[in-house]
Amino acid sequence: AKPVVKYYEGTGGVRIILQDVLETVTRNAPNPSLEKRGTPSLLQREGGGELPKYFVYSSADIKHYLYKAYPNFNKDRIKKQIANQVIAFGKGGEIAGLDERKWIDRSHDSPTYIIIYSGKVAMISLDATKNPVGVIVENQALYQTQKMLFEFNWGRL
Repeated sequence: AKPVVKYYEGTGGVRIILQDVLETVTRNAPNPSLEKRGTPSLLQREGGGELPKYFVYSSADIKHYLYKAYPNFNKDRIKKQIANQVIAFGKGGEIAGLDERKWIDRSHDSPTYIIIYSGKVAMISLDATKNPVGVIVENQALYQTQKMLFEFNWGRL
């Protein structure tokens, strides 16, 4: 029941974090036949039911490092039918498919890129030498709290 924390450095570490997002969300995707039908969403499966998804606080200062580490991430995410919702700090970013995005203006910058997914929270930032570093914390309570805070903020934007 103790949290598991893993630390990663550099572009290779960022790639491992992004791969973990795709693998974990795919592995923990809900069974569409067991989902209850609700209000239609932009992020629905054919025939109904929500797509598996994760949540992001995107930092304009960090996202460049993600694209450098894993240039085909969005292409692979879409191929796996994984959706996301993004709250972006600063301008930029675009809709790639199976995603929704809301923006907070540049005056509210964030030095950390946060991904909330399937019982885990990943955080990516830059160290003092401007190299990317990240952690994945695997803990259901932390995940649920961060997801609740994300959904609260999403609803207010």
